[in-house]
Amino acid sequence: MHPETGTIQVIDRLQAPADSSNQTIEFAVSSRLQPMELEGMDCARPTPIETPANAQRHYVVPAGDDRAVTLCFRGTIHQDAHLEGDALRAGLGGGDAQLDMSGAYLGPGAGWYPRVIDNDFEVFALDIALPPAWHAVSQGAGHSRDEQGHARWQEDHPQRGIHLVAGPWHIWRDGRAEVYLRDAEPDTAQRYLTATHDYLRLYEGLIGPYPYAKFALVENTFQSGWGMPSFTLLGGRVLRLPFILHTSYPHEILHNWWGNGVYVDYAQGNWSEGLTTYLADHALAERNGDGQRKRRDALTAYARYDGEGLALSEFVGRHDRGSQAVGYGKAFMFFHMLRRRLGDQTFVAGLRRFYADNRFRTAGYRELRAAFEAESGERLGRFFQSWVVRPDAPALAIDAIDIRTEGDAFVIRGTLRQTQAGEPFPLRVPIAVMTDAGTHEFSVDSVDRETAIELRVDATPNLLAVDPRNDLFRLLDAGEIPPALGDAMHADRIALVLPREAEPAVRAAWLRFAKTWAQSSTGVRIVWDNDFIQPEAGEAAWYLGRDNRHRCELENLLEADGLQLPDQQRGDSIAVAVPPAADDPVSASPRAWLFTDNPQALPGLARKLPHYGRYGWLRFAGDEPTNVDKGDWPVTHSPLRHVFRAGAGLPITPLPPLLPTGP
Repeated sequence: MHPETGTIQVIDRLQAPADSSNQTIEFAVSSRLQPMELEGMDCARPTPIETPANAQRHYVVPAGDDRAVTLCFRGTIHQDAHLEGDALRAGLGGGDAQLDMSGAYLGPGAGWYPRVIDNDFEVFALDIALPPAWHAVSQGAGHSRDEQGHARWQEDHPQRGIHLVAGPWHIWRDGRAEVYLRDAEPDTAQRYLTATHDYLRLYEGLIGPYPYAKFALVENTFQSGWGMPSFTLLGGRVLRLPFILHTSYPHEILHNWWGNGVYVDYAQGNWSEGLTTYLADHALAERNGDGQRKRRDALTAYARYDGEGLALSEFVGRHDRGSQAVGYGKAFMFFHMLRRRLGDQTFVAGLRRFYADNRFRTAGYRELRAAFEAESGERLGRFFQSWVVRPDAPALAIDAIDIRTEGDAFVIRGTLRQTQAGEPFPLRVPIAVMTDAGTHEFSVDSVDRETAIELRVDATPNLLAVDPRNDLFRLLDAGEIPPALGDAMHADRIALVLPREAEPAVRAAWLRFAKTWAQSSTGVRIVWDNDFIQPEAGEAAWYLGRDNRHRCELENLLEADGLQLPDQQRGDSIAVAVPPAADDPVSASPRAWLFTDNPQALPGLARKLPHYGRYGWLRFAGDEPTNVDKGDWPVTHSPLRHVFRAGAGLPITPLPPLLPTGP
């Protein structure tokens, strides 16, 4: 490995599968690498063969008696393409290669070592000669550098390719936990070592033994958020974000069970992202009392980003917000509904069986169904067919709700309807009724277009709510989706409405803010408030400044929905998503209002606002600025609520968490 020139030299003792009857071995390697001969080394002389278009170069060599050959290659592996981009969200860069003085990242798809054609799995022992002060990390067990300047890693469980990263790191180790940082930061390292042990124990208790010898946090030179078998590669800014340790980090650790411990059969759809999201992101939120918000966010994303049309069985990977809403959101809701159907004990037993039966094997929804059927004794064919194979989602409505007394009881009757265009789904619909004496909860099985409901309570009903905790995956009604800042932030076309009558210094600061936004995004126009009446059809509007001439209009829209601006102090910066007017002909246009008494905060707001798009309102303080408060607007117009007595609220006890409340 020679970072000063971006070149590598590879000597590969390749052992072909023993069950093959072929007398030759066909393999592929990067077209940047060329065969070479080395003195004292029995390097085979491979013959190039016709290579598929846009693929790596293919070679063939005779198979020895033991079906092993030694292959020797040299060349420049560094790619000119810069790997920054949206690396945190782009997923694993398995086809990328970087080798320069800052460090190395060699993905298995980059062809940095010969790979046997049609051989999906590999075991390996790896010896890397390193530049001075460099270390290297790969899968499995080993050492990142020894006294001779070599790193050695070995993995005896089948792998879908070899990942290799290298660079000048400071290293901390504590048993199975390892941390590799660019600078000497023992406090940061200790936080990650502790968290690693906590999450490994947590998921071993839930699922089964951790499948690898270590888990390492490795700091990358670019801002990635990638998970490989037995380690994660995080950018320096990424790993120091305060929330990463409790969100993305456990997600990447859990992928060593789902995705890197049980491999995905992509022909059946990528179940791994949904299950990992459910047991990491959602489950950790749930044990902190925030599970309902996670579920509502998943339903909202599906409604906003046009998730319909893609089935779970067709999802392979995330490429836009719609595919993310299906492959992550709908998928984790599928597992949530399965858990609710089977109960926690049976659901966890099914997870453990699926893991034990398929460890280091390829598996899909078929194997998941078999595991849960074996543990529950239920036939789950229709459930899996409806939620995995169908590309649509149910939509619900309630009609003809009335209440009668029968003796000491109050009887609520009505009709629950499935209104989606497709055939009815088999649903177990949760319904809650709030009475003077407390909340009563029911489950109604809905398998037809219309289902009669009859609910008995022993006190005067105040309010009825269908799916009050958002436990069902379904199409939300527009009235169930409160405005969020991301609606206006991620629109294809945006109008930035500036305050013409602001003080000159403040006006200049807003203009700089708007020009920076317009330069970094397409479809953005800048307009002064005295020249602006309303957004065009399909255009979002951001109203900038407290003294914007549209201020009264915005406050009236908030007040009409019973909403108020968050409490604020002098120097605070406030961002709010503004609900549309019911009688506005362009009411579908998202609107947001951003104002501040501190123009020095605007550059920081430009950087930070994109990370808070799911919220309805935000409050920042200081020049940095620092987020000090945030929240969602309440749902005020749900058609799945029937009010018997005005002003009645609906306190619903959260579900007990699937994960223990301790570390």
